[in-house]
Amino acid sequence: MIRIIYLVSTLKRTGPTNQLLNIVSNIDTQKYKPLIVTISPEPADSMFSYFREKNIEIKSLNLSRKMFPFALREIKKILKDFKPDIIHSSGERADILAHLCTRKKSSIKHISTLRNYPYEDLIALYGEKVKIFCKVYIKIIKKIPFIITCSKSLGRIYMLNENLKTYSIQNSVNTKKFDIADFEKRKVLRESLGFEANDFIFISTGGLLLRKDPKTTIEGFLNVYSNQANKKLLILGDGNLLSIKEDYKSNSNVIFTGKVSNVDEYLGISDVFISSSLSEGLPNAVLEAMSTGLPCILSDIPQHREAVDNQEYALFHILQDSSDLTKRLLDIENMKFDKYKLRKYVLDNFSSENMSIKYQNFYKKVMV
Repeated sequence: MIRIIYLVSTLKRTGPTNQLLNIVSNIDTQKYKPLIVTISPEPADSMFSYFREKNIEIKSLNLSRKMFPFALREIKKILKDFKPDIIHSSGERADILAHLCTRKKSSIKHISTLRNYPYEDLIALYGEKVKIFCKVYIKIIKKIPFIITCSKSLGRIYMLNENLKTYSIQNSVNTKKFDIADFEKRKVLRESLGFEANDFIFISTGGLLLRKDPKTTIEGFLNVYSNQANKKLLILGDGNLLSIKEDYKSNSNVIFTGKVSNVDEYLGISDVFISSSLSEGLPNAVLEAMSTGLPCILSDIPQHREAVDNQEYALFHILQDSSDLTKRLLDIENMKFDKYKLRKYVLDNFSSENMSIKYQNFYKKVMV
């Protein structure tokens, strides 16, 4: 049996945590023994209970960021007790700690899954002050023996910018949770969430982050629908652009829900999904929307093109161009999409079961 430690900061409700859940929920426990190790205390929006429901063992170090130096000692204790064959890390802190723990232990294979390019993602989040950290982190990444990127597009970015060859295993979606809502379910959900049957609902689930560019989405929508009460734009999630709510508080058909745990229900009542992201790994939000049968309007970036390889399912708008987005909004209302064909495309290419199998095959490969 192959023993695997999955090392992460926390189990906060994020895209990477969802992907970890997709891996371990479908793992063959006759062949693999997983243990999740978290570094910091769980936040209020933790997905801890989801993992426990799957009977996945979890150990938490419960260390604050200030106590980061003590994490190395604690992880070494766990390594001694659990005796893993593989450490699979994800995230900057986890990658650094796993590297420090395994660099002199050739018997333990270190795998990292990269879900962003730090010079894009971290600088967008924290500003230019983290450039030095990004440089150091990239140096450490290059020393990790097995690097997986969550999309082929991200792999190409690392090859082009860092001359770093990676393996690619694309992100996935839980297709059991994110499914097409039939007429009756859709009707009930709309009533429970406070929407009318004749509302035409656009939805964006990326949150209020600079990298997600919600302003382009909102401006593109308002260019054409500002005075149409039955046209709604839902913006799900929070982030560091909370002030944007104040900027659009007079627009009653732009609705900010904040962070919600029932994203699947909001997708179930919607008609069109929008993402204006500037950068992605492979977007969970787009996969979830497509799995629920929603046609998409997406910013024209490689990661979006990789997720949706056919314009039967999506239209693309010029990056940071609200006027071009407006044109695509008008186009999509007049187009006919086969939502069941779209869902089949997701089932064939991005199911969580298939992704987990690919990871399990990779584990076997590195152990040879």
